[in-house]
Amino acid sequence: MAMLSFGGIDVSKDRLDITVLPDEQCSSVSNDAAGWAELVEQLRGSSITAIGVEASGGYERGVVRALLAAGMSVRQINPFKLRQFAKASGTLAKNDRLDARMIASFVAVMPTRPAQRQAPMIEQLAAMLTVRRQLSDHKVATEKTAGRCDAATPFSPPHRWAYRRHRPA
Repeated sequence: MAMLSFGGIDVSKDRLDITVLPDEQCSSVSNDAAGWAELVEQLRGSSITAIGVEASGGYERGVVRALLAAGMSVRQINPFKLRQFAKASGTLAKNDRLDARMIASFVAVMPTRPAQRQAPMIEQLAAMLTVRRQLSDHKVATEKTAGRCDAATPFSPPHRWAYRRHRPA
């Protein structure tokens, strides 16, 4: 009887760290089209039941597309749930290799749904919404560091004086 294998991929902007359990095979590839192709070739030889990928702000989209196109079973893992799983497992240290191993363990133990291949228009819309949210978050952070008020209201400091001065008697 063949032993079930599970993969975990820790995603960063420039690199993918991969761990396959129970063999403890570890590797790393670049997070670009060439790295995705290399990863598919590495994993194609293994009989992997499922591959977990932690959602990381959109950097995971390309590798998920490549793995799904190769016919592999991919699971997108919620980072909060993964962190709770790591704490419950007693793993408090955090680095890319440990994260990849923890993702593989999570996929092996926890029930997860397979990721579905999205239509190109839906992927494009999701990417646009992500960029919009990031720009909005950046704008709010910039305004807070600049010391600006959230909104000019009749009761904010510059307008309070004018309100009192022109108030009917």
